Amino acid sequence: ILEQGAQLKGTFAYVQPFDDEAKKDLNRWQLYQAPGFVPPGGERLYCVTPSTDDKGRVHLLLHNKKADMGVSMVYDKKQLPYLSVWKNEDTEENGYVTGIEPGTGFPPNRTVERKAGRLPILKAKESRTFELSYTLHGTTEQIAEIAGGIDSINQKNPSTVLIKSVLPKKS
Repeated sequence: ILEQGAQLKGTFAYVQPFDDEAKKDLNRWQLYQAPGFVPPGGERLYCVTPSTDDKGRVHLLLHNKKADMGVSMVYDKKQLPYLSVWKNEDTEENGYVTGIEPGTGFPPNRTVERKAGRLPILKAKESRTFELSYTLHGTTEQIAEIAGGIDSINQKNPSTVLIKSVLPKKS
């Protein structure tokens, strides 16, 4: 699935670059380069606040360039309100990989996340359950159907790119 021209589609409300390296590639953050494309800072990370369908679910789809293979994910935003998209487009030998990671916060350390109000705390013996649905797709018709559903949701909730980093400014 992951190759030059692969694309991530989803119900995204806001997209923020994690750092200056991610900011440089922000205009094409959803597209993947060929293996071996390594920016000076290495991998890039984007912090996404998803939008949802009418039932509160986030929809994601990663598909190859031909849009004939892909994987989709659906989950409840109340359970996992944030999404981190990590792209490491190094050589295949060194780890040409992406991470599409729903979460309760973003990757900065707990101090940053606590100040931003994104650090849930479990009490002693408390637990939480997260439900995610993954589906593999192997035809252009399947990809088109999922992508069309995402596009319909996004027409109701257009996304915004935020140019500021999620990290606090260095003093």
